[in-house]
Amino acid sequence: MRFDMRETVAFYPYSPDGVSYIGYIQSFVRSRYDVVDYAFLRQRIVDVVDVKFIYLNWIEDILTDTDIQLLQKAKECDVKIIWTYHNKISHDACCIENSISKLRFLADVADVIILHSKHSDLILAENTSISPDRLIPKLRYLPHPNYIGDYYSFSYPGTGFFEERKDDCFTFLFLGMIRRYKNIEVLVDAYNAVKDKMKSRLIIAGKVVPNSYLKSINEISKESDIIIYPHYVGSLELAAFLKMADVLVFPYDTRSSMNSGSIIMAFSYSRTAIVSDICMTEDFPDNLLLKYHYKNEREHISNLADKMLEAYKVGSDSLKKKGTCLRNIMENEYNREIVKTTLLNIMESCGRV
Repeated sequence: MRFDMRETVAFYPYSPDGVSYIGYIQSFVRSRYDVVDYAFLRQRIVDVVDVKFIYLNWIEDILTDTDIQLLQKAKECDVKIIWTYHNKISHDACCIENSISKLRFLADVADVIILHSKHSDLILAENTSISPDRLIPKLRYLPHPNYIGDYYSFSYPGTGFFEERKDDCFTFLFLGMIRRYKNIEVLVDAYNAVKDKMKSRLIIAGKVVPNSYLKSINEISKESDIIIYPHYVGSLELAAFLKMADVLVFPYDTRSSMNSGSIIMAFSYSRTAIVSDICMTEDFPDNLLLKYHYKNEREHISNLADKMLEAYKVGSDSLKKKGTCLRNIMENEYNREIVKTTLLNIMESCGRV
């Protein structure tokens, strides 16, 4: 199969529609190139020589010998490979050495490595042990696109869940896919450690992955003042949750986490966050978010609890001011038109080499 009109990009993962990170990035690429599913290369529906670029996200989670051979052939055929370095290592890595080996291969084979946090270059260099002379020329910083205007206004015409809880309690909110590496149990333990010192509630909302993890989440929901909404959060619900929140809480595992679309979403809607010190947090002024460090689980619970109590004492009005400043940063520096232009320039420069 040949594409003669425009140059073609094979993209992973393929998701042509929707309000999402991948949806936005693909729409930016599609504005100048034809975009096909990377799986077409695997299945030989599309020949590797008929594409100009291969654009990869999270491929290290599924990288097989077939992918390695395919990418090596692409390199020989002068197909440009763009890889986004999202996580330090795979969140679900069973073997750290194997995960690092995959990172090293991708960093070596890629012509361009996209970074969404300005400080993640140091981590990539450390993880791959690739010479800086070879690695640095490949690195390109690309702001994560914001989500301003993606969701409905802060009102929700639903019933039940939202209407039953209209009170003046200070609200901590975890919002996003509920997975083990996001440390929900740590969040609950931290909240329970300080809840008697606050008039507050904790809401945890998001689809549980994998489904087998739901049993553990249901056990957590037995806590009387912890509200669990273990479902996919659509646009209407998301806006309503954000309206209720005084501060969002993201206790990410710093062994694997580096960036967070959920943080960008919170900032896009004028909310600040309590968050572990992943790379992306270093791109924002320290006084605008409540960042903490930890070395082990015990310290994680203690330091997160301290930040939750600090947020409560800071109060809603001051937190809203921080959120407003963060939204301004989203508007000015993470604007989708800026991201689109930057990405297309990166691809055009790569394509000329």
